[in-house]
Amino acid sequence: MNDVYLEEFECSNQYIGDSAALNLQFEQEGYLFFRGVLSLKEIEKVKQAFIQVLQNQGAVRAGSSEPEWTGLGLDQIDDTPLYKHQSFIDLTQSLTTFEIIECSFGEPVFQYANTDIRFALPNDDRHLTPPHQDHFFI
Repeated sequence: MNDVYLEEFECSNQYIGDSAALNLQFEQEGYLFFRGVLSLKEIEKVKQAFIQVLQNQGAVRAGSSEPEWTGLGLDQIDDTPLYKHQSFIDLTQSLTTFEIIECSFGEPVFQYANTDIRFALPNDDRHLTPPHQDHFFI
């Protein structure tokens, strides 16, 4: 297996609110990377909601506040309730996210409702999604 080494991404936070600077950053680097722009409180809310859904299915140990896997197989986990959970919907449609994306493009954007939740079970390399770029398809 070939090891791939990436340098640390250059943060674009200093350009938030400046469409021209964000566009230039994208042209120079080929990406925009933002750090700490989403509410950690909202992310934790989604995490706990997901844990509860997975506990109800028996995939996460009951009573745990962390996603402690029970050994349930991937084929026994239904991820549909994760996508439908209001906390997840709220996070993916947050005003902060839209403001940054619209500033990046310099115009209003439409969010295509096809956000993928990527999760993996411990020691299950077969189902991992390797780093990739969907840029060419979108």
